[in-house]
Amino acid sequence: MLDLETLVDLTVRAGEIARDHFRRVVPERKTDRSFVTEADREVEDFLRREAGRASPETGFLGEESPPRPGSNGYTLVVDPIDGTGSYVDELPTWTVSVGLCRDGEPVRGVVRVPMMDETYAADEGILCRDGVRLAPRDRAPMDSETRVFITSRALARYEIDFPGKLRSLGSTAYHLALVARGVGVAALLGRPRAWDLAAGTALVRAAGGDVTDLTGRSLRFPELMAGAAPSSTLLAHAAGCGGDIVGMFREVER
Repeated sequence: MLDLETLVDLTVRAGEIARDHFRRVVPERKTDRSFVTEADREVEDFLRREAGRASPETGFLGEESPPRPGSNGYTLVVDPIDGTGSYVDELPTWTVSVGLCRDGEPVRGVVRVPMMDETYAADEGILCRDGVRLAPRDRAPMDSETRVFITSRALARYEIDFPGKLRSLGSTAYHLALVARGVGVAALLGRPRAWDLAAGTALVRAAGGDVTDLTGRSLRFPELMAGAAPSSTLLAHAAGCGGDIVGMFREVER
């Protein structure tokens, strides 16, 4: 089984592979019109190969390759470059996202931000940034300086009744890491896939927060492990904020 030290090491090394390609990529369009690059494939191949060597019995689920079943109840869930659009546009807010699920639920996760030399890691209730354990933050009142992270198309798809600042950095995993760290009280996630969510969900839960739908129902992660998108919009929120946050977002048709 893959311990946290091994996951951090693999994710940091994977980030260096992606960084070596940064500003030198030729993007391609997938069938869903999203970007993919040779760097995405190289990073995923590296993680798939090295994780298999470290723990052959652990399954593998990645964005760019077929799933590999495991035999020990664990699956490594990988987004080789989360925020490929930012990566292609030469913006620094892309990440490498590596989560470990047990029986379909995230229990361990690492989000690496190579261009900022940041590493967020969680292991069943313990949250760290760059190897230093983060203490839970006291909940502060929401005001004009409070931040919520949103998807790039959120303003066209949702009515948002929030008193503070809205930010979109282009990476679901980074948004989740920043909610876990306490930089923002929530992140409106849309309907991302398991590989976008696994590591970040482990981070948010380790910080005492949760990922829910817009009614407050907690995410049932095993339902995403087959590769399908969530059936409803998801929202991550910091500890103690769910009751206030959930009602501030409403999906609309425009």
